[in-house]
Amino acid sequence: MTTETSERAREFVERREMLLEELRVQPGGLEWCARHTGVVDDLVRSLYDWQAQSLDDMPRLAIVATGGYGRSELSPWSDVDLRLVPLDKAHPRLESTVKWLFRNLHEALSSTMGLKVGYGLSYVSDAAGFDAKTRSGLMDSRVVVGSQEAHDDLMVALWSGFPVAEFVIEKVREQAAIESRTNDTPYSSHPHLKSGAGGLRCFHTANWIGAAIGEGTESPTDAYGFVLLARNLLHLVAGRQLDHMTIPRRSEVAQLLGLEPLKFGSQLAEALSQNDAAYKAMMERLHRARFELAQRVEAVGGE
Repeated sequence: MTTETSERAREFVERREMLLEELRVQPGGLEWCARHTGVVDDLVRSLYDWQAQSLDDMPRLAIVATGGYGRSELSPWSDVDLRLVPLDKAHPRLESTVKWLFRNLHEALSSTMGLKVGYGLSYVSDAAGFDAKTRSGLMDSRVVVGSQEAHDDLMVALWSGFPVAEFVIEKVREQAAIESRTNDTPYSSHPHLKSGAGGLRCFHTANWIGAAIGEGTESPTDAYGFVLLARNLLHLVAGRQLDHMTIPRRSEVAQLLGLEPLKFGSQLAEALSQNDAAYKAMMERLHRARFELAQRVEAVGGE
């Protein structure tokens, strides 16, 4: 890593370490994640501003947060998913600027801060060919720094001719597949807090489907917040990205919360059960809803 990039990242690494220590003594869920996300946002903006100051003609582009990063829900070891969206794909400095940003973002966030980084480049003209995973990530996106216009144009293109049927079918299949690999009941003794039945992904998938069929999205519930709290503490005690709540880890997390392991396990199972029920309710509404699948083609009552 270049010395200057390392030095610029050091301040943000120290801020993150302070938040991790705070999480240990004052466990938090959504609010803690928002502050943790803010540290990463500030680092990304710092690198962008550094590049902008060195160029006379900086290409107009947006650095966009997607997925959990876009929702401002970074747990201690969550992936940081970024997408660069240029406004002018013909700009002569675009290629060199994108390479510089990707290189330095990777060095600062991955090599120095220790977080896994995912990044990509998207042009507005690419939107029609996005797969379901890319679409759902962008549905939770926001601009961290740069051109709001570039992001707005991309989102208009994303929703123009949105393949509702293809998207909904893929998301339902995807959720069923990940539950079969993790746990298909919220009452598992070792639940997967992200992907299993009642996990965070249930809520995300229900919101993505709701948005696709025109129902809109729901705000995080108390049950969702409790599972996110548990995930934050699981990451903390493991010192890495871990979403599988084993019985030994459950005891460690319960201790941080000042609860008996069985009491914590019961509360977690109840929260997972509520999330699972909300997802199943969305599936029932999906079969009753009327929404456009394509031009002059509608789904009515599951037909």
